[in-house]
Amino acid sequence: MAVKVSVTICLIPEAKGGPFVLWDDLPAAVRLADELGFDAVELFPAEPDALDLKAVCALLANHNLSVSAVGSGAGWVRHKLSLTHADAAHRARARDFARSISGISLRSIARQHQAASTNGNGHAPKGEGGAYGPVARAVASSVKPQE
Repeated sequence: MAVKVSVTICLIPEAKGGPFVLWDDLPAAVRLADELGFDAVELFPAEPDALDLKAVCALLANHNLSVSAVGSGAGWVRHKLSLTHADAAHRARARDFARSISGISLRSIARQHQAASTNGNGHAPKGEGGAYGPVARAVASSVKPQE
């Protein structure tokens, strides 16, 4: 199995210049990630509902990239949420935020797998085993559609 390389794209203005490689403009960052030869991107959105998943999937497919992860650090950066806070209600808000972000990750992988076996020009996105590889296919097949 070949090593796959991912780069983080930060979409949180408060974290610009932090330990992230790319930030601000998602289309430009995706284009640069592709040009530099990355296989995937980690998305670091400002809020759980900040990403138009259909548009993101299309953008990534057009550049032969997949999603390696969706970061949940905005919970701390923007809201100062902590899973280890002394207050139970605060911890519950932190858990809810983390669940919302992980839901984006699972939905995005599932949608990519189901909707994009090719990227519109006849080429499968990077990765072994078709569009998103065996692990992503297993995750995608276990995700139940939201009703």
